[in-house]
Amino acid sequence: MSKGLLASFSSVLFLFALNIAGLSPAVAQTGTPIVIGGSLGLTGQYARLSEELDRGLRIWREDVNARGGILGRPVEIKVYDDQSDPTTSAKLYEKLIVQDKVDLLFSAFASPVVFAASAVTEKYKFPMVAAGASAQNIWERGFRYIFQIFPQPEGQVTGIIELAKKHGLKSIAIATEDNNYTKEIAQIAVKKAKEAGMNVVFYEEYGKNPTDLSSLVLKMKAAKPDVFFAATYLPESVLFVRTARELNFNPKLYMFTIGPGLDDFVQNLKKDAEFVGGTTFWETNSTRLGSPKFVKEYVAKYKTNPPYQAAASYSGMQILEAAVKKAGSLDREKVRDALATVEVQAIFGDYKVDDKGAQIAGRAYVLQIQDGKRRLVWPNDGKDADLIFPVPEWSARK
Repeated sequence: MSKGLLASFSSVLFLFALNIAGLSPAVAQTGTPIVIGGSLGLTGQYARLSEELDRGLRIWREDVNARGGILGRPVEIKVYDDQSDPTTSAKLYEKLIVQDKVDLLFSAFASPVVFAASAVTEKYKFPMVAAGASAQNIWERGFRYIFQIFPQPEGQVTGIIELAKKHGLKSIAIATEDNNYTKEIAQIAVKKAKEAGMNVVFYEEYGKNPTDLSSLVLKMKAAKPDVFFAATYLPESVLFVRTARELNFNPKLYMFTIGPGLDDFVQNLKKDAEFVGGTTFWETNSTRLGSPKFVKEYVAKYKTNPPYQAAASYSGMQILEAAVKKAGSLDREKVRDALATVEVQAIFGDYKVDDKGAQIAGRAYVLQIQDGKRRLVWPNDGKDADLIFPVPEWSARK
């Protein structure tokens, strides 16, 4: 990845970054463990990506304990299965706070789940870093205890629209699951496309966990868009591509949100994944301080490359660790105030938030699958390949 991905930083921040990257000498741990709790959708719709958050948590726990824990105390992780359900997650966070009396919290995965859970953490004035959510309505409620690490949604669409405009594309079809994160992304795509002078020829919201998208794809095919963009999760992005091939739907550019950034996408689709694009926030070739070490540890433990969701989870814990160290204690108000002001060079990206707790330092990248690999094609200072355009029609592929 380009050196342009490495932001400049002060000597003080550099020394701190060395510490959170695990390069400082270990310190002896004493006292009772610090328990960090949360829920993840280990079953249900978000199980695959929640698994990656869990993996990121586990690697961070091993790293932080190897270098002396936090405040000289070892760290333990407590995870409940929220079954990918917002209501269940909210109940579990209340249990973690009231009954289990955990010291710190990590966040659930998926914006609808985090939206519900953060109402509970706000009620109890318990700070939480959202390593698995980016729907901006989470940060539009005036809450003070929820903090974002993903780029804001508009930044997740900008590159796709800029690439389409650069290549002279005039029309776009947009599909999205009916939930707060994906709808928000899709509606921003509508806005950005219109601002770029593109014609939105199709827009539709589909239900949760679809098993058949053929009628939707046929309607898009009839609209003849230059660009197809879907705000999706992994299963739907795979289903969309399979259906597009079956029905010979041939836009000049395919773009998704969640999907192409995971190894599972190519593993499921094989050659059909070629030329499909999407957003990503981090890749395994990142040279950010601590990233190569994290990748090495992940591969050794799980025998595959980490997706950005695992890096985000690890980074969320780096940020929480930084805030506790700045606060000098586990006092919730002091940790909250530290999260609101600390600036961190985590492996996932720079962390800096506004007065709402929303991320203002990060950005998204655009990738395209080329020869079975994820290649970054936008922005210019981060790309390692040019966009292959237009996408060959299905009938022209081997």
